[in-house]
Amino acid sequence: MTFEELMNSIQNLGITKSNIEKRCNFYSGKLTELSKGRMVVSEEHIQQIAHALEELSEEVALLAEEARSLDAKNMGQYCVYEFTFPDGKKYYGSTINTATRWKGGNGYKTQIVGKAIEKFGWDRVEKRIIAENLTKQNAALIERTLIKATGADIPGIGYNIY
Repeated sequence: MTFEELMNSIQNLGITKSNIEKRCNFYSGKLTELSKGRMVVSEEHIQQIAHALEELSEEVALLAEEARSLDAKNMGQYCVYEFTFPDGKKYYGSTINTATRWKGGNGYKTQIVGKAIEKFGWDRVEKRIIAENLTKQNAALIERTLIKATGADIPGIGYNIY
């Protein structure tokens, strides 16, 4: 499996709210019933939901294992990192060398995230390496996926705003 195939597999799992609802049978119209003015979920439906979520969890675990295997095969120089700010907002980036890129927080002066670093202070920004030993293409793909998945490119939610 290539990295691109792995990413497609993750997307094909349908890990979105609406697809999870479908897999858990929320759209069947049979999941709940009205009893004395309250919605009631039967034990049978709870078991169906638990089973669907368990299957989804197993599929994600298999893909995570495949990702670890790919990392071992496709060693590269890049890493993907995450900044978490005191206001809860996130910023994602990728680089070969964090010390050179970050420059103690000064590597972002021309970006919106630079204003947040200045506001909160570099020492108050939580820094975390999410993945490393990636090719440039894989790092860029993971970075874009994280930005979109978390909404970090939406003003008020994150700082990946260009």
